[in-house]
Amino acid sequence: MNILFVLYGDFATNSANPLVLYARELKKLGHDCAIAVPSNLETVAMHNAQSFTPCLYEDVLADPGSVFNNGRRADVIHACTPRRGVSQFVIQYMVKWPTPLAVFLEDNEAWISQHHLGLNTQELNASTSDELTKTIPLALAHPFEYRYFVGLADIAFVIQEKLQVDVPAWVPRTTLMLGVDLEFFKPEPDVQESRSTFGLDPDIKVIAYHGGGNQFTLPSIKILCEAIVLINRAGVKCALLRTGPGPLGFLDELGADAKCYIHDLGVVDKQRLPGILALADLYVQPGKIDPFEDLRLPGKVPEFLA
Repeated sequence: MNILFVLYGDFATNSANPLVLYARELKKLGHDCAIAVPSNLETVAMHNAQSFTPCLYEDVLADPGSVFNNGRRADVIHACTPRRGVSQFVIQYMVKWPTPLAVFLEDNEAWISQHHLGLNTQELNASTSDELTKTIPLALAHPFEYRYFVGLADIAFVIQEKLQVDVPAWVPRTTLMLGVDLEFFKPEPDVQESRSTFGLDPDIKVIAYHGGGNQFTLPSIKILCEAIVLINRAGVKCALLRTGPGPLGFLDELGADAKCYIHDLGVVDKQRLPGILALADLYVQPGKIDPFEDLRLPGKVPEFLA
């Protein structure tokens, strides 16, 4: 079977990680997989691409059979989220070549788009669909229209059961848990990191968090950092090892001693992640119960548990 995964961003997005794993396992079962991205094809260098063909939207539309070994089109399309760029590509494809469609839901898409626009619910409902189309980037979902796209699917996969609220009643749905590379994330990493690398005393407690910072996650990461500072000021030695894109620009606000406890490592080589996580006594997933956090499942949690 030819399986075409459609990703809303390039291969640097978090969602690329499980897709690469799904492709790896599907290839073992004899299927041929391709992962289409809108741009930045070179970012595939972050992954082992032996199990799939990386490709651009425009190249797939120009020659849909070129990305599969048998030269034929996709037998099924797996749309990774109903965001605007994905839905536009899939509709362009299916107008020419009707194909069975699976749609994967992993976030509260309407909430994310609304908060990106900075609108309250009353302002959002007062907006027209055309007005929103002009202001919402292709990497986000249209808050009024993305459910129509989900309604076109032959099946919907949700990352957790609460997201089934976004699936129309006539569309079959099932929960698809995040994939974790158990050959990579395992109890005894092949390459161990050393506490001395980060200047950590043997008796200090370590918390690890390997997540990027953006407008939705940074406020929660800041609360975690504030807690680390308070714990140390209360007399308990504790350090945070944080990796990921997006600098923690708020550290100076937390006091002169904050940087003694909070090690913002930035983007590190992926091969180092298991060793860094293995140093931790505790993992904390920043966040609180709200419409954003309550309808997602961060892939970092199962990676740490593995």
